[in-house]
Amino acid sequence: MPTSDVDRPNLPDFMIWEDLERLPDEIAGEIELWDGRVAWRRRGPADHQDCSVEFRNALRRCAREEMSKQPDRCWRVSVECNVFLGKTGKSDFVTPDFLVYRCLAQHNRDIRAADVLIAGEVLSP
Repeated sequence: MPTSDVDRPNLPDFMIWEDLERLPDEIAGEIELWDGRVAWRRRGPADHQDCSVEFRNALRRCAREEMSKQPDRCWRVSVECNVFLGKTGKSDFVTPDFLVYRCLAQHNRDIRAADVLIAGEVLSP
């Protein structure tokens, strides 16, 4: 469940990934790090989530169709996965509402921006 502004703990303006890992999951899951700067994520209403899933489903259908035509391509389509912006490290990442990325050589490997083909946010009022 998203953290409201009232529930947010007093955190420093800048953190590193290791600091984030020490926080409770319900708080850490609401934070992105932009060059180490703490950015609180905002979740929209149920319609927002529905729209994200609909985008994911449409993108997944298109990706599967394309991969069936060109078996050398391998794409994954997901929602709300961390995308790490640098080649290494984890203290600079965003969590888009939906994304398409190249299949990773290793299972559970971090998704890097260089692997992402499409990333998007659903805007809510």
